[in-house]
Amino acid sequence: MHRKHIVVGQTVKRNLVQEILRLKFRHPENFMPNRAFYQEVGINQMRWWDIFYGRKNINQEEYIALSKYFGITLEEAFAARQLCIFEEQ
Repeated sequence: MHRKHIVVGQTVKRNLVQEILRLKFRHPENFMPNRAFYQEVGINQMRWWDIFYGRKNINQEEYIALSKYFGITLEEAFAARQLCIFEEQ
């Protein structure tokens, strides 16, 4: 890690972007955003990848914009945001 200058940073506890993508896609890692996505959602490229990899938290406006872009109702989006203590994963 030190030879390649890979910096290990802190990550968020729950990655909400990954949970939204799992609602929409079977394999969220295959989602590749394009310029139209960035413009419609209002998130720039650097911010998107920081949020996607969990280096930064997503704010509420970005969360709502993502759910609208993917066609997920707000009830489904906020249900995915809730903690599931009793469900096995």
